[in-house]
Amino acid sequence: MDVYLTRGAARTLRALALFPGADGEGFLLGHRRGNRRIVEKALPTERGFFPTLDSFIRADDILGGIIIGFYSFEPGRASLKKILAPFACGKVFLDTAGLKTGKRAPRAFLIDFDRAFALKPMPCVLEKETRGE
Repeated sequence: MDVYLTRGAARTLRALALFPGADGEGFLLGHRRGNRRIVEKALPTERGFFPTLDSFIRADDILGGIIIGFYSFEPGRASLKKILAPFACGKVFLDTAGLKTGKRAPRAFLIDFDRAFALKPMPCVLEKETRGE
C-alpha cells in the first residue's frame, strides 16, 4: 500500500509552501487504485481542515467523493485529532513540512484504527519529472 503523488499535485504543494500566510492545510484529491492512493490535486482549506464534519461531508459530496486525504505543512495536535476519527479511517495524511525547506519529500500515513485511531506510516511515491517539464 502506498501514496502516489502526481507531478501536478507535488508542484501545487511546493507552490503552496511559498506562502507563509496561508494556513498550510487542506484536502488531497484523487482516487484509489487497488492498494494505491493516487493524489492528483491539493485543495487548501482553513486551519483545522474544516469547521464541522457536516461541512466536510458536503464538500466531499460537491467534489464527487474525491477527497482521499489531508495534508499539513505544520501538523499540530488539534488538527490531527480532528482527522483521527471514524469518518477518516482509510484516508491518507501527508506531512508536507519537508516541502517548505525543499529538503525532503512528504511523509505519508494511513489513518487507521487498531483499538485507537492512529497514523500508520506508508511509502510516498513521487511521480518522476520528465525532461522538458
